[in-house]
Amino acid sequence: MKLSILLIAAGLAAFPAHASERRLNQAGFPPLIQSGETTLIKRQADVLTYFFVDVFSAALFTPEEVPLTELNLTADPFRLDIYYHRDIDREDALDLAWKALRRQHSAEKLEQLAPSIEELHAQISDIREGDRYSLTLRTSPQLTLQRNGQVIFTSDDPELATAYARLWLGEGGISRKLRQKILSAR
Repeated sequence: MKLSILLIAAGLAAFPAHASERRLNQAGFPPLIQSGETTLIKRQADVLTYFFVDVFSAALFTPEEVPLTELNLTADPFRLDIYYHRDIDREDALDLAWKALRRQHSAEKLEQLAPSIEELHAQISDIREGDRYSLTLRTSPQLTLQRNGQVIFTSDDPELATAYARLWLGEGGISRKLRQKILSAR
């Protein structure tokens, strides 16, 4: 009896790891990508799960020489790829983004950033299962947003680039748990 309970518990404990591995395989993140003249390697990847539902997989790509624990969101080039496992209404996605931005910035700073953020948000449509968004920061343009491999937004505004990078990878962003896993030097 005790052995059966232990085997069931071990199987349940292994299930989330297996499910995450399956989702990451489904996302198909490559080991490296070219961003302009810079080669970025996949450093970390993880799955965001909300109430037992896999929402998306995310992978962070940086230059090999940049330690993850020292990644500077305002100076180091990087790319964050997000592969969605669920449909998400545009309004729900934008509402979540604004909530995180409000946690991270003063009302005055948000008022200053709002026109640029609204311009970026105007390019986001309903998210469908299998969609892939890529957020790339480099020196020129500062910020590029792609959907399914197509560039949908670019900006040379370094403050917008920093704000949107922090939305995903900064304190108080979209997901603390995902941020910790993506930026850990496992």
